Amino acid sequence: MNSRMRAHSPAEGASVESSSPGPKKSDMCEGCRSLAAGHPGYISHDKETSIKYVSHQHPSHPQLFSIVRQACVRSLSCEVCPGREGPIFFGDEQHGFVFSHTFFIKDSLARGFQRWYSIITIMMDRIYLINSWPFLLGKVRGIIDELQGKALK
Repeated sequence: MNSRMRAHSPAEGASVESSSPGPKKSDMCEGCRSLAAGHPGYISHDKETSIKYVSHQHPSHPQLFSIVRQACVRSLSCEVCPGREGPIFFGDEQHGFVFSHTFFIKDSLARGFQRWYSIITIMMDRIYLINSWPFLLGKVRGIIDELQGKALK
């Protein structure tokens, strides 16, 4: 991967190979995959910066997989804001810094008739993440509103 191509994960899909640090295809239920098994994934092009982002089901580096998994667990369990729903910032120099926005989607089949989700952004640069807060909050809130609206239909 060259300096103008960056990997990001997890939930925007690619195939999971046996050498991947994540679970094997056979260990994952349909709901745990963002794309069908064998899907090649996505490359996103940022024309302003000439950077290409490669999206995978799971990070290809074991350390990154651990950081993402820890951020996911923390964002849905112990790192919650008052009222449980909303944005929060947490992290450290070793594991990175996380912008997390937790929300629920109504689901008549779920216990309590709703499921909790969290959209997270992880960066090693604390200052850049804090300065990105207004931008991230606006974009993530838009995604959440759209998801919640579709769940009501």
